Amino acid sequence: MRAYHLIRDFCIVCVVLASATRSSAEDPLSREAIQQRLTQSSKYLASDELEGRGINTAGIDKAADYLAAEFTRIGLDTKRYQGTPFHTFYVGSRFGLGETNSLVLTPTGGNPNELEVNSDFTPLSLSGSGKLDLPVAFVGYGITAPKLSYDDYAGMDVAGHAVIVLRNEPRKSDAESPFDGAKASEFSHLSHKVMNAIQHKAAAILFVTDNASLPEDAAADPRQADALIPFLVKSNVGNRQIPVVHCRRAAIEPLLQAAGKPDLAALEQGIDSDLKPRSMLLTGSRVTGEISVVRKGKPLKNVVAVLPGSGPLAEETLVLGAHYDHLGFGGSGSLAFSSQKEIHNGADDNGSGTAVLIEAARQLTLRYAQQPPARRIVFIAFSAEESGLIGSERYVKDPLYPLNQTVAMLNLDMVGRLRQERLTVYGTGTATEFDPLIDRLGTKYAFSIVKKPGGYGPSDHASFYQRGIPVLHFFTGLHRQYHRPEDDSDLLNVEGMARISQMVVETVEELAAAKQRPTHKKVSGGDDMDGLADALLGGLGDSLKASTVPAKPGTGDPYLGVASRKAIADVSAPGYLVERVTADGPAATAGIRKGDLILKLGADPVRTIDDLTTILKKHKSGDKVTLEVRRAGVDLEIEATLGGR
Repeated sequence: MRAYHLIRDFCIVCVVLASATRSSAEDPLSREAIQQRLTQSSKYLASDELEGRGINTAGIDKAADYLAAEFTRIGLDTKRYQGTPFHTFYVGSRFGLGETNSLVLTPTGGNPNELEVNSDFTPLSLSGSGKLDLPVAFVGYGITAPKLSYDDYAGMDVAGHAVIVLRNEPRKSDAESPFDGAKASEFSHLSHKVMNAIQHKAAAILFVTDNASLPEDAAADPRQADALIPFLVKSNVGNRQIPVVHCRRAAIEPLLQAAGKPDLAALEQGIDSDLKPRSMLLTGSRVTGEISVVRKGKPLKNVVAVLPGSGPLAEETLVLGAHYDHLGFGGSGSLAFSSQKEIHNGADDNGSGTAVLIEAARQLTLRYAQQPPARRIVFIAFSAEESGLIGSERYVKDPLYPLNQTVAMLNLDMVGRLRQERLTVYGTGTATEFDPLIDRLGTKYAFSIVKKPGGYGPSDHASFYQRGIPVLHFFTGLHRQYHRPEDDSDLLNVEGMARISQMVVETVEELAAAKQRPTHKKVSGGDDMDGLADALLGGLGDSLKASTVPAKPGTGDPYLGVASRKAIADVSAPGYLVERVTADGPAATAGIRKGDLILKLGADPVRTIDDLTTILKKHKSGDKVTLEVRRAGVDLEIEATLGGR
């Protein structure tokens, strides 16, 4: 009988243990369940099937569809963009010339002059498309600057006209010029001139290079000296409302001559002499033709899902984000020195952050199943982060909900390699409430927290911090697989990712429930990413430091705050490839991003790393300089104010 009871008791214990084990496994918020989901999602995101999630691969679309399906399955609202979760955008490199681009300039009483595209003229990527049959006006530099008592459009009615506009600005090389001396002012930018023409109701723009920008020996080879602007230029202006082209001076001169007007050189000289416009209608002249600029290729997508809030704070928003793109088959962002094209799976960068984003969204949806959060929570998987934070920049320019009602942004980028319990959290100084919150939750989840107060940095939170939004960026540190093919899912610390997901969820919960929104603080200075030099160069950190521009602290020399590894790598393209941007430095403040290629500083071309150092020596700290930068195939004009050390 006793044996019976022993057997019975043993069976009961077995049943209880089995029940407890099954209950734990069935609990979707158990650590075991969380790790299982993170493993599955991480492996898929870092699989060869997704081709490294490069923006030019089919894999990036598969990743976007996977994220959309996961967000929908979780139960989030994924229909905020025309019934889809996709915030669609294009980068400038997606623009190209259409099939028909023609331009005919007919002087007063003269014969039509048919120009050849890409030889006599070129449309620009900031151009609209359409047919032209317009009268023509000359409007000097196309500048309206009331505070400087200068206006090329004063007394001019150019509505419905094609306007001839000189590049740059009057007295370009004069240190006494009211247009910021010899430095390029905002009025010199093409985008500024386009918007000004649109405001004056011009119907098209014919840009022409100013005489002061031509080389001294221009007469020897006028066509080569008067080079056309590349098609791809800064393209985020005006919704491309009107056709915009760049013409050679030789194509424009006959219009002035036939109208009995001075030539371009004489007009520029007159404007420069007394800073009085020489604008005029070229009565009888016309421009006809057709300009066609099209979007090429596929669109890029941020994937957005919403957990609505409830109550008096429901219109305030918390953003939790992670970028899901990576480097595809390598390219300029790769730190692999092999010339072979290999899939860069990016398990940590940023498959890990994307997987934790999905997991945090699931946990929060479960926790708020009975009662919605006080504040709305928006989950965003950003695209094109590796191309210069393009996806997050596009979102903050066109947000789903107003930025002034966005109380904080939490960013997950590279959270998959927790070592020695070290979790770095950036942005702890961007809100008064963040320091104690991170201290408390870091202790609860057994992390050794490293706090970095700055809100800038080479990830998507910087786009929000620039708009005055408090940010937190969770990060487990760089490693030698960073931006290399070896960054695979078998190296991830999934247990660490699970704890990070739980800490992030609790952080979101507390911020969503707080009576007051986080108190924004502006943090001076910035923080570089831990271990960046070693990760970039695989142990060649000293070489990176040696190539940082410029040099020694305390010399008073001007500096830009960028670094490159180009000095020790074979990079065939001319220009200075930016591998690091000093957080909150002059370059970061101006909007320079990792991966940018600096082609010019002012009028000086930058062909090598030494060029940039040499050109900087011509300036002093506090100087404003215009940089020509190529980003993801787009040529940008960016103004920066040099710092001093």
